[in-house]
Order: sequence, then structure tokens, then C-alpha cells
Amino acid sequence: LRATAADLRSGVRALGELDLARLLRRHGLPQPDRQVVRRRPSGRQYLDCRWDRYRVVLEVDGVQHAGAAQQAADAVRDLDLVADGDTVVRIPCTALVVDGDAVVRALARALEARGWGRAA
Repeated sequence: LRATAADLRSGVRALGELDLARLLRRHGLPQPDRQVVRRRPSGRQYLDCRWDRYRVVLEVDGVQHAGAAQQAADAVRDLDLVADGDTVVRIPCTALVVDGDAVVRALARALEARGWGRAA
């Protein structure tokens, strides 16, 4: 319960994000900043997870991202993030349930490629 409460305080806002937080801990990955606010000309955007130091953004997509209009909006938003220098990873929350360990191993490789785990 304490870990779940800490996850909620850190910004976890959906069950998929809670699953991710648990997987990150289990695999020893750094915890991201959550629900990071970006101000854009179109308004505020919230990023599910961002590792600022490594310029990696992870979006955990629930069913609300399945519609064509939302997918188009997500694609434009991702391109905007890439143009600003971030690497964007978008995964369906079902991937965390089906094979969360594989997702986190691949995420670890992405973070390592951007400097995580290297001697300072």
C-alpha cells in the first residue's frame, strides 16, 4: 500500500502507469517525472512519463487513444516532442500486462543509449 500511495503522490494517474511504476522498480530503472506539463501555443500538454536527463518520453496509451482522431493528435504531438529533441515511446497499456518485462527491458536499452547507467 505504501508503494502505491507513493506512486500516486508521484503523479501516477492510470492503472497502466501504476503497472509501469511497479515494473520500473522491479527492474531497477530510474523513476521518471510524471504528468510533466509542457506549455505549447495550442495549450498545455501532459506527458505521462519523462526522463528529463535522458530526453526520453514514455506515453502509456489506454483505450481512449484507439480512435483515429486521437491517434492523429498523438502523432502530431509526438513529432512536436521529437522536434524539440526528445525520443518518444508510445505503448498500449495492454503491453504492460501481456509482457511488461520485455517492455521494460527495451526501455532500459533506450535509456542506456542516452546515458543511463554510464559512469559519471
